[in-house]
Parts: sequence; structure tokens; C-alpha cells
Amino acid sequence: MATNKWILLTLVAFSTQCFSAYRVFELKVTPYDKKGRPGKAKRVLSTLDPNQYSAYYSGQGRVQMQDSYYCPGDTHRRALCAKPKKK
Repeated sequence: MATNKWILLTLVAFSTQCFSAYRVFELKVTPYDKKGRPGKAKRVLSTLDPNQYSAYYSGQGRVQMQDSYYCPGDTHRRALCAKPKKK
């Protein structure tokens, strides 16, 4: 049984074919002043979903998801992909 684990580990470690993908979220971020009045909303593209974005950038105001789309391929140090066109 231990031999099977080593074979599997070796195959995984030396496999050359890897697949990755990510999702891009279009977010609407509305800042609020100290009196609770909304400021000018801005559009943000991020790989963080609204909950993650709000937690990571705490104090940024209200975060709403406007849209999301899937980006296939390598995600290592690349700019976010463009939104695919609808058919």
C-alpha cells in the first residue's frame, strides 16, 4: 500500500500538464463618509468575491457584485482577462 502512495506522489509531482482558471468579479464599491452619506460609486474588477473584497479592504464601504465571468488558463502574474462577448 505504501508503494502505491509513492507512485501516486511521484506522478503528481512530475506531471507537466496543469490546468488553472479563475473567476473575475465586477464589483460596485460605494464609499460612505463619517455621517453615513454615500459617495461616488466606482467599478472594480477583482478576483475577490464581494465578501472577500469587503473583508480584505475593510472600510471601503458597500460592495455589490454587478457581474462575474470565467477566465480559463494560466493565472500566474497576468492581467485579468477581458469579459467574453455574449453569443
